[in-house]
Amino acid sequence: MNVDKDSSPKPYEDLALIIRQTRGDRDISQRLLSDMINMSPGYVAQLESGRVQPSVEALRKLGASLNIPYETLAFLARYTDRIDPDNSVDKSYYTELQSLGEFTDQEWNSILDFAGYIVRKRD
Repeated sequence: MNVDKDSSPKPYEDLALIIRQTRGDRDISQRLLSDMINMSPGYVAQLESGRVQPSVEALRKLGASLNIPYETLAFLARYTDRIDPDNSVDKSYYTELQSLGEFTDQEWNSILDFAGYIVRKRD
């Protein structure tokens, strides 16, 4: 039986996308990122596949290395069901979003999709 790797579930696809895009935007190879976070290149490849949930330690290292708030990564990795602006390193963005009102899961996905679109359009 031939199983297509791409057909397997990708429960962390949004997280994988933001890691891949941010790494690419900063012209960082998977190998360099693996060195930066002190994890194997295979682990970074698995994270970027969207099929594995990273450890909290890996999320913290990724956040520090790629300059992405840990709270955002924890949300995308499904360790939390919302971003807590009171504990965020950069409260202003989350406070501004929260002032707009509560968002449904579908609305949060749209926000994240739009953020990904903006990242892809950067020069």
